[in-house]
Amino acid sequence: MSLSSPSSATGLSHAAALLPIPASPLAAATAAAAAAASTAALPPPPPQAGSPALSNKRRQGLSLSCPIVYGNLAEVPDESHTHRWTVYVRGADGDDISYVVKKVVFKLHDSYAESLRTVEQPPYEVSETGWGEFEVQIKVFFRDAVEKPVTIFHHLALYPHAATLQPSKKLLVFEQYDEIVFNDPSDKLYQMLMRKERIPGFKKTAPFRDYSEFEVAQLEQLKESKDQVRAEMAKQKAKYRDLDEEAQVLKREIAALEQELNIDATAMELV
Repeated sequence: MSLSSPSSATGLSHAAALLPIPASPLAAATAAAAAAASTAALPPPPPQAGSPALSNKRRQGLSLSCPIVYGNLAEVPDESHTHRWTVYVRGADGDDISYVVKKVVFKLHDSYAESLRTVEQPPYEVSETGWGEFEVQIKVFFRDAVEKPVTIFHHLALYPHAATLQPSKKLLVFEQYDEIVFNDPSDKLYQMLMRKERIPGFKKTAPFRDYSEFEVAQLEQLKESKDQVRAEMAKQKAKYRDLDEEAQVLKREIAALEQELNIDATAMELV
């Protein structure tokens, strides 16, 4: 979305009110040639994150992550009212994640009108009312179309339990931390994740939970375990590749020996 300032709009309206002054054909041709030469002399602008000039070539062996939190808020109702709830996806620290997320599609229970809700700008959330709990399908699409969307399932919870965060007597919070991991990201996605260009004027949604040092340490340990598994998989993959190359060499040697045997057998028949 592009914004035009009031000053530029005013200037445009003033220019439109002026009467045009006819120019001679020679002057017009000279001005056009000068403009073309000036344009040709300018160097091409550097490619930006959203530019098609950026390659979709993947950066092999690189893993980048986008921390997120998904869940729902539920307002505790009065006796004469039902629950009001909000299901959402947000940045782990409450920040905007639209620099990498293009849209989020929420699939609600079929009993709701328009059960498929698409949100293309933050905050990525849907609010409704109801008394029943059900599983919400959350599908996250990315600005780099090369990356496949990620599907998350969240159980919409309306009643308190042991894992509930309750900021007040009237509000319950049910949420979970996770990380979207991009393995071998494209150049375009890499630029997005490095720059983290957010929408101007974005405000954090409240309330949101700050994750404790203990939880962060657990997540770091889990990430290290994943990295070890990934490294072991890469090692085994390289080992299988070497074995496959050896098998190909053996096949070629066997084929050469068979060809020599056929030649010797043919020579003996001729003798």
